[in-house]
Amino acid sequence: MEDVTVIVPVYNGEKRVAGCVNSLLAQTYGDFVIYLVDDGSKDHSYKKCQEIKKETGDPRIRILKKPHGGVDSAVMTGLNNT
Repeated sequence: MEDVTVIVPVYNGEKRVAGCVNSLLAQTYGDFVIYLVDDGSKDHSYKKCQEIKKETGDPRIRILKKPHGGVDSAVMTGLNNT
């Protein structure tokens, strides 16, 4: 079990999510999991999240998708899946 869970709500963030994930993966502390929660984005954020997971091959990245409900809803979705 990981010591830290990082929940990243993603809404129309296809251009920024890769930088966020790369920054997290560059940390020296490695005992964590990343939940990318697509909150009903209208752009290609979900597809970008899938590409990032595939390109990095990092098993710590987990992707969730839900209808738009706002940041609180996205965080709760992440928490409910930990």
